[in-house]
Amino acid sequence: MLTRNGALHCSLWRRKEDYLFLMQKKRDV
Repeated sequence: MLTRNGALHCSLWRRKEDYLFLMQKKRDV
């Protein structure tokens, strides 16, 4: 069930995950 809304939500979620990952890396350095 991949509606347009679902795809948008997934892309936003992935972007948020990437953002948090980068923040963690910055904090470690």
